[in-house]
Amino acid sequence: MLKQDLKDILQKSFHDKFDLVERKENLYQLIVPLYHEDGDMMDIFIRVSGDSLFVCDCGMTLMRLSYTFEVDSEHKEKILFEILNQNDVKYEDGNIFIPTTADMLFRNIMQLSQVISKVSAMKMLRKNNVVSVFYENVHNYIYSSLSQYAPKENYLPIEGHNEYFADYYLEVNKKPAFLFTFNNENKALISTVSVMEFQKNNLSFTGVAISDNLANFTKNNQKRIISAMDKVFYDYDDFTSNSIDYFKRLAS
Repeated sequence: MLKQDLKDILQKSFHDKFDLVERKENLYQLIVPLYHEDGDMMDIFIRVSGDSLFVCDCGMTLMRLSYTFEVDSEHKEKILFEILNQNDVKYEDGNIFIPTTADMLFRNIMQLSQVISKVSAMKMLRKNNVVSVFYENVHNYIYSSLSQYAPKENYLPIEGHNEYFADYYLEVNKKPAFLFTFNNENKALISTVSVMEFQKNNLSFTGVAISDNLANFTKNNQKRIISAMDKVFYDYDDFTSNSIDYFKRLAS
């Protein structure tokens, strides 16, 4: 497909509000009024390969993101690939792309622009870094130091009631231990309600709470958590320092 053919196709959708710049053979940068939050124009390209067309970012989105936020952990990679999978785009060596056709070109350009916005918004995780690190650290510790208890994530003990869940399930001497992690009042309340519902349904389990810092919660919520749970780790250091011995005693 020739450059003029692409221009003719794009003219129908963007009218005169675009330009097409050939960066190298069969690769064209689309200059169009689609912008990042800070006002910079998005990097969107069209690649021609034989009879196939692709809209892509040539790796520019992740490169731009890396100036303020690195995708450098399993947790962050998981978020990235959830965004890509949910929006039905492809990914290879940093390049985010969508196979397209002449008829679908405009729609796929707009689709890619939305994905670029969502991936770029991952920098907001930096503002919630303490939140991300807490949950990620708990996850890593459980699977490295408590792996003998066959941990499972997002455990649903009551069939048909997904609103009541434990963040982790451990099998301790053939008896389940349900682990609940929280770093804010809302998540603590959800965990407490889940424990009370499990108790109401006469489930046999040990309820274990892992807080990022229980001292940050209101006195009333501290009382509710301590009353509902069999064991409360007051913060991450308490959990890593004492959980191995605690589960050993629970298993004996």
